Amino acid sequence: MERKGRSITRSYYRNSVGGFLVFDITNRRSFEHVKDWLEEAKMYVQPFRIVFLLVGHKCDLASKRQVTREEAEKLSADCGPENVMFCKDI
Repeated sequence: MERKGRSITRSYYRNSVGGFLVFDITNRRSFEHVKDWLEEAKMYVQPFRIVFLLVGHKCDLASKRQVTREEAEKLSADCGPENVMFCKDI
């Protein structure tokens, strides 16, 4: 993200009680950045703690899938259930 947008991004975190960590199942790079986004969000909401919902979108493009459901579930567990919940179906 470019530096100019950072100040705008910070304001989105203010007074948050929850958030979505959305990645594209057809784009492994987006999945690999989820932990970065989580850490950034946690930094801006300090001293508060908010809960995130991990969402993989573009599930209709299963033939192009680069991230498995199991990988997403593992990432959610690795981040800690107190921080991130995995959404199986929306």
